[in-house]
Amino acid sequence: MKRALAVAFDERFDEGDFISRRPRWIREREEHFDSLDDKDLVTRFRLTKPTVLSVLKSIEDKIEFPTNIRAMFEQGHYGNSVLVGDADYACNSYMMTPLEYCNTAAENLYNESQIRTRNCIERLFGVWKSRFPCMAIGLGVSLENSFPIVIATAVLHNIARRSGEATPPDDNQVINPASEMLY
Repeated sequence: MKRALAVAFDERFDEGDFISRRPRWIREREEHFDSLDDKDLVTRFRLTKPTVLSVLKSIEDKIEFPTNIRAMFEQGHYGNSVLVGDADYACNSYMMTPLEYCNTAAENLYNESQIRTRNCIERLFGVWKSRFPCMAIGLGVSLENSFPIVIATAVLHNIARRSGEATPPDDNQVINPASEMLY
C-alpha cells in the first residue's frame, strides 16, 4: 500500500523498503451453469438449474457464523431436542445412546426404539451417498476442509429434496480409489 501511494503521488521511495513477491496467477474458472445443459449439470452437480438458482437466491444474504453445537445443546438453545447416537457416544442430557445391558422390558423397548430411529437415519445416509458419491468413497481432504464439504452436501441434499428432485439411482460404477490400493 505504501509503495502504491508513493508511486501514485510521485513521492520518493526506497526500493529496499518493499518486499518483492512472486506474481500471482489467477485461473479463469469455467462457468458451468452457462456451459452445461440441464442433464449434464445434474450429472455433474446432482442438482437441476432451477434448484441451483433457488439456492443462490436464498443464500446470498444468509451466510452465518459457525456455532459450537455442543455448547448450544448444553445451554438449552434447542429446548427438549435430543440427538440419537450409537454405543460409541456417551449418553448425556442431549444424546440418546443404546443401553449396554437391558434389565427391564422398558429398557428393551427403549433400545428397540433407538435402533429403529437410527435405521431411518442410516437409510438417509444411503440416499445422501447416492446423491453425492464423495460421501461414500471418502473426501481425501484434511479434517478441517472436510467439515464444510459435509455441511454443504447435506444442505444441498435438503434443498434438492424440498425442490422435488428425484433421488439419483445408486451408481455401482463409482470406484473407491482406496479399495484399489495394494497393501
